[in-house]
Amino acid sequence: MLTGAIASGMMLATTMSNAGGAWDNSRNHVAMNGVHGGKGTYAHKACIVGHTIGNPCKDSSAPVILVLVKVMMMVSVTIAHILKGRENWDYFYFGFIPVVVFIYIILMFYIYSKKKTSSDSSSHSVEGS
Repeated sequence: MLTGAIASGMMLATTMSNAGGAWDNSRNHVAMNGVHGGKGTYAHKACIVGHTIGNPCKDSSAPVILVLVKVMMMVSVTIAHILKGRENWDYFYFGFIPVVVFIYIILMFYIYSKKKTSSDSSSHSVEGS
């Protein structure tokens, strides 16, 4: 499973990097070379949207996939000793430990962001009056 995740992560990173680079460079191609009417046309406006999506996609694909693969390897090494020597599926529920921890972390981030958003909006309303 870890090998498949690494292989699919590498393919995803390569695809994101190539597609992001193409989207990012399309704006320069239309604006500088005057292709499809040049600046101010609908093609140029579409390329600006592509540039907005492509630049972060291109720049963040490799670091994000690297972190994903590292976290998956740490989890697999942590869980491996629990599952070692188990010939049957008696203790299959140990595999759900990382899922529960992940869901807990996501919920904490969600609750924190809600609190921060509500406190930010209340402070803005006080300043405006």
